[in-house]
Amino acid sequence: MEKYIQNPDWEFEKVPSVACGPMVKWARAQLLYSTMLHKVEPLRNELKRLEKEAAKKTEEGKVVDVKITELEESIGKYKEEYAQLIGQAENIKQDLSSVQEKVNRPTQLLSSLRPERDRWSSGSAGFSQQMDSLVGDALLSSAFLAYAEYYDQMIRDEIFQKWFNHVVNAGLHFRHDLARIEYLSTVDDRLQWQLNSLPVDDLCTENAIMLHRFKRYPLIIDRSGQAVEYIMKQPERPDVDKKRNDLLKLQGEFAVRLRHLEKALLAALNESKVKILDDNSVIETLERLKNEAAEVDAVSAQYQRLATACSHVYHTLQQLNEIHFLYHYSLNFLVEIFTYVLKTPELSSTIDYAKRLRIITTSLFKTVFRRVSRGMLHTDKVLLALLLMRIHIRSNPAAPAYEQHFDLLLGRSDVVTKTVESESVIPSGLDFLSMDNKKAISKTAKLNGFENVFAQLKSNAAAVTSWLTHDNPESNVPVIWEDTDNKLTPLCIAMNSMIVVHALRPDRLMASAHRVVCTAFDDHFMQQDKVVDILSIVDNEVAPSEPVLLRSATGYDASGKIEDLAVETSRQLTSIAIGSAEGFIQADSALAAATKSDDGSFSRTFIWLPAGLPNWRKDFIR
Repeated sequence: MEKYIQNPDWEFEKVPSVACGPMVKWARAQLLYSTMLHKVEPLRNELKRLEKEAAKKTEEGKVVDVKITELEESIGKYKEEYAQLIGQAENIKQDLSSVQEKVNRPTQLLSSLRPERDRWSSGSAGFSQQMDSLVGDALLSSAFLAYAEYYDQMIRDEIFQKWFNHVVNAGLHFRHDLARIEYLSTVDDRLQWQLNSLPVDDLCTENAIMLHRFKRYPLIIDRSGQAVEYIMKQPERPDVDKKRNDLLKLQGEFAVRLRHLEKALLAALNESKVKILDDNSVIETLERLKNEAAEVDAVSAQYQRLATACSHVYHTLQQLNEIHFLYHYSLNFLVEIFTYVLKTPELSSTIDYAKRLRIITTSLFKTVFRRVSRGMLHTDKVLLALLLMRIHIRSNPAAPAYEQHFDLLLGRSDVVTKTVESESVIPSGLDFLSMDNKKAISKTAKLNGFENVFAQLKSNAAAVTSWLTHDNPESNVPVIWEDTDNKLTPLCIAMNSMIVVHALRPDRLMASAHRVVCTAFDDHFMQQDKVVDILSIVDNEVAPSEPVLLRSATGYDASGKIEDLAVETSRQLTSIAIGSAEGFIQADSALAAATKSDDGSFSRTFIWLPAGLPNWRKDFIR
């Protein structure tokens, strides 16, 4: 059939026969139909196969749908279980947080109570001691309140000491260091009394204690009006409280603040109605106490160096009587100086605490030197300045203290104790030095920087020889110490120069020390006592009950300054020459009359004998 199909003449249109034309058309249609059957048959078979697979897949889909339904049901159950597990996990987290908080509480409690334990232990030991001495302390204090108010301070101390002896003989336990004021009043009471214009001295404070504890109305003789002013201010409670709070802030009474916090802590512990570890208020109180105590310690640490310097200054003043018998200074003298320093005009315009501290420290040393040096011999003033400079240097722990230098100057260095050993190692080649110079310079070999002092002397022999004959050797001291890196401070160079002057030109030691002091402080430090203003001293520094002693150099009469002062202030002046019994009688009469008058009259004596000074001191005070 292929040849017919491929024959181009085998077409309906091309067959001329009317009978054969339709036959050709029918044959071609049958052939086309047969061809289509051959092509469709595989498709039918494929369709049947696909229909079978579709049926199969439908059945499998139904199974899968069932499985999906089952899985969805399982997922729902799992979601519920998961939600329950999440809830349990949250509960566990809350439990862990609660447990951690409970664990942290005792940890914090122990950490916060650790410093309190030491304080409470010392307080407990002190309480045991107080209980042991309670009878004796109460007996002495009650006797003081009952019988001592009539007497002045001196007699009070005397009778209190006699009572000590009676209590000892009676076999009663008492505190031998019993302080009447601290035992019978609190810090809060004393601060409030001072705020109410009570003078800051033991006598007035003891009188205030008696007024505070009286059972019967006391008789008060108040010629100065201080007691009336104090008593009138006592009832003003609101104003007093406000002023007291301001005073606490100004004076930095952090100890009072700590005591209040300690009381709050004890109150929180006592008022806790549940377990301490479950009470947040106790922990919060402890944390507040700890934080504020840290703040107090930080602020106190800033002023610790100043407090230490004040303590060293006081002990230094107490030892000055070993230099001269007239160099006696009381604690009140230093307190007055410090009070004056706190009123320095620069402080009113300075807010920064570090700057204020520097101003107070600088003013303290200047004021101490000015007030003490004007009553000293000229040769002793440089020594006082050196002692104050040493205290000033020690107050700065970051700076060198130059202890070896001071020990060598004062003769207590370990180098000085080995003089024989030092002399044995003096090398030759130092003929331009005397034997005393060699011995003195050998003692410096142990100082830092002076290890090779002999080699330095040899290498600078010409300069040292010329320097030894110089009129002002302290102004151009040869460098015989090592400073290769040029790192020495001006003060260190000045100290080394003084050591060299001390060893080679001891006649100029005072001038060299003067330069050292000026380097440590300033050039005006040693010039403060050049002019003495007696009127300013009398008006601003000396109380009416304190005598002023003017000690004249040989051939000079200091009484002329008193005469000029009396004329300048238009006050009465009584001149008494003490040298006989009549002079003492006149002096006693004049002092008695002056103490009874309120005209501010002066008493002048040409000669004061040591035998009469103690009694007159009592008359002035009375």
